[in-house]
Amino acid sequence: MSKRMVLWFTVVSLALLMSVGPVLAVETISTKDAVKYVGKTVTVAGAVASALCTNEKGKSSYINLDRPYPDDPFVVRIAGEDCNKMDQAIFKKGTKINVTGEVNLTEKTKKPYIVVNDPAQIKVQK
Repeated sequence: MSKRMVLWFTVVSLALLMSVGPVLAVETISTKDAVKYVGKTVTVAGAVASALCTNEKGKSSYINLDRPYPDDPFVVRIAGEDCNKMDQAIFKKGTKINVTGEVNLTEKTKKPYIVVNDPAQIKVQK
């Protein structure tokens, strides 16, 4: 392989790594700081304070982190039909979890939340 080809592959590889690198690095934040990250993809760390898991289509399951509803600083929303796909440990009070996704605000209360569609978005802390 010529030096020119090696150089070309090196430059392309570095460019790809630089463009993918920021996507792979997701900041971990607390529930109280989540409101500062609306519209950004982050990992929120907190303890389950209360939870509701429903399997009804069209309904949402909820996990309230750090304090129970209605005083919870952060909410995890899961579509009802996706509840059974999740590790059921995430619904147990006191379980410490990390939730990754885009932070949104509820319309009514302006409370931060992440919508979870994939079990890989929630990890139980060890």
